[in-house]
Amino acid sequence: MARKTNLADGAVAVDKRGRVVLPERFRRVLGSTFVLARGPVKQICLYRPERWEEITDRVLGSNAAIWGANPYARHIIGSAEEEVELDPQHRFVIPQRLMKVAKIENAVEFYKIGDVIEMWSPEEFALSSENPAAYCRDEREDYERYIIGKGATNG
Repeated sequence: MARKTNLADGAVAVDKRGRVVLPERFRRVLGSTFVLARGPVKQICLYRPERWEEITDRVLGSNAAIWGANPYARHIIGSAEEEVELDPQHRFVIPQRLMKVAKIENAVEFYKIGDVIEMWSPEEFALSSENPAAYCRDEREDYERYIIGKGATNG
């Protein structure tokens, strides 16, 4: 079954404190508590807690975690902000270290890919759209190998 992709209606402002409003259509997917983590390329991913647990179990329980994924796992799993909660205005704070990795300054765009919400800087998403096959190829291949399990090897 094909997974449905929902695109945001446009850029959402990030205030001086790093707060952003999570659009309603994405709140329905995540609920009021979720996990923020560095994405496989230059984006931030938002996960339901149970989905994040599946990812960490797969990475930490695989041979790949022993034979080479540890540096990559540190980037993804080590970057996580677990139990992020929305305030009464449906905002959350994007940690500065994640904003730096994703090159987020004053706006973000949200995209729903299956049950994961991606958060991109508008400029970085535009770059990724220009040549998707070449954009951050090495990072994507590491993600596929160590997180998804495509082509995983034992060193």
